Amino acid sequence: MDKEGSWFWDGDNDGTGVQFWEGDASGMAVDDLFSKWGNEPDDSDGQDGLGMGITQWPISTGSLGSAGQWNDIDVNNQLYFLIEYN
Repeated sequence: MDKEGSWFWDGDNDGTGVQFWEGDASGMAVDDLFSKWGNEPDDSDGQDGLGMGITQWPISTGSLGSAGQWNDIDVNNQLYFLIEYN
């Protein structure tokens, strides 16, 4: 799964998961999953993390995205997050 532009949910970090996006900002959702990207992912400076803005994206993430949009972000960004457990 280490292919630039291929986005997967891999919740247990075992290298397998469900692909939901292929490509850059002009790419496409896989099986119509998680398609609200705006002008992202843009891979700016090698962004390989993923986040969704609840409000407008802060400038510290290097993006000016809108609320409710997915955004590729630097893996070192410190953002609030949610984790779901069974």
